[in-house]
Amino acid sequence: MTVLGFSHAKNFSALVHPAIGTGHGLLTGVAFSGVLAVTAVAIFSYKGYNSAVNFAEETTGFSRTIARAILWSLVITVAAELIPLTATIVGAPSLAKLTQSAVPLQYFIEATSNNVVYDVLSLGIVLAILNAVIAIILSYARILWSAARDRFSPLLALASLGYVFTQQTALLLRVTLITMAIGLVYWLAVILPQRGRAWHLRGAAAGDGPAQVPAGQPAAGAV
Repeated sequence: MTVLGFSHAKNFSALVHPAIGTGHGLLTGVAFSGVLAVTAVAIFSYKGYNSAVNFAEETTGFSRTIARAILWSLVITVAAELIPLTATIVGAPSLAKLTQSAVPLQYFIEATSNNVVYDVLSLGIVLAILNAVIAIILSYARILWSAARDRFSPLLALASLGYVFTQQTALLLRVTLITMAIGLVYWLAVILPQRGRAWHLRGAAAGDGPAQVPAGQPAAGAV
């Protein structure tokens, strides 16, 4: 997207004077207040860079490396999203069509390249979403486990999850239950027979050094 956009660059003025398409293929200016309103929502696209802190207890080394990891994740996230989107704006053949399209990036990619490129990028998006979902599940599982270990309202957390459960669609509930069933089968067939030798969560790290492994438990390389 970055290469396609900057190789067709012509709309640099849109970065200074934002505009949006009308229903008749024309452009109309966007007030600064409108930009701020949209930014308040768009900024959530950067959410998630700080999730590394949830695994601080399993991370070996000094605690300040977690801060570095989070800050570098923020820089990479902003660059990886902002640069291609900027290129899309300046390189769109028609800003009116881009902003009025139901799928703006599909319009841009197909207008500047072809369907094959769009299909390849779509596959990349699917893989990225899959990777993000795995990270989110692990992160939330770690938060729930830590809350229970520290006796921080487990019951309150479970009640909250129960409420969230009631707000989901039937399809999402079926997918979730199938996923849980697969995990249960794996636990019964692989984890349980090993009687505690397969999986150990670390205790909280003490001080500013490596996470401490309780006596009798394997080190990280042996898990």
